[in-house]
Amino acid sequence: MNPEKKESIIKSSDFFKELAGPQVRTLAAIALSKSLKKGQFLFHEGDEGNAMFILATGAIQISKNSAEGKEIVIKLLKPVEVFGEVILFQRKDYPAQAIAVTASEVLMLPTRQIDCLLLEPEFRNGFLGMLMNKLRYLTDRILYLTTSDVEERFFLFLKARY
Repeated sequence: MNPEKKESIIKSSDFFKELAGPQVRTLAAIALSKSLKKGQFLFHEGDEGNAMFILATGAIQISKNSAEGKEIVIKLLKPVEVFGEVILFQRKDYPAQAIAVTASEVLMLPTRQIDCLLLEPEFRNGFLGMLMNKLRYLTDRILYLTTSDVEERFFLFLKARY
């Protein structure tokens, strides 16, 4: 994937839309492109976390397995969504698994390079704001999963997808 396409994907992402041009170019320069076949895992729960990702094309499902072995879908990602960023601050393993639902392409942003960018106050402040937006989304999701009845959850699911 050429640098201009990488920049376009990064700028299109809600997560990185507030970044200035030089920061977008820096991210594009460090981004590595990876293609996935349908059904291929990008990472498994417990794998060492060494990159965050932007979905360029296709669809990726983020899920966890319960203690009983049941798969719990956390999110079905659409193009230009960012995922895997949780490992940047915790230096831990991926807390969930990511599998390609369709043939997909992702941009990998290695954590070492992101760490360098986080030393810049402008990038760091924007990045923290983006993390707070994601936290809000996950909090809302937990709320509706635990307090809504089946019909309401189904309606909210359809509303979010279409």
